[in-house]
Amino acid sequence: MLKIGDKVLCRYFNTPDHKFYGDYFTGIVENMGKNNIGEKWYEISKEVGVTTVLHRKEIKKILK
Repeated sequence: MLKIGDKVLCRYFNTPDHKFYGDYFTGIVENMGKNNIGEKWYEISKEVGVTTVLHRKEIKKILK
């Protein structure tokens, strides 16, 4: 179960192509919530000042 402050390993997913792309990267979960159709999203801080919003399938592993 993901919590705010967890360090995670992520990889982007391209919805039209249904493929993962790019290199894996690590980040810290800064915020989480649900959109208007009930899908969970996670705001990941990759570096200082750089954040991205990901879905659960893009988060590959929780690093402890």
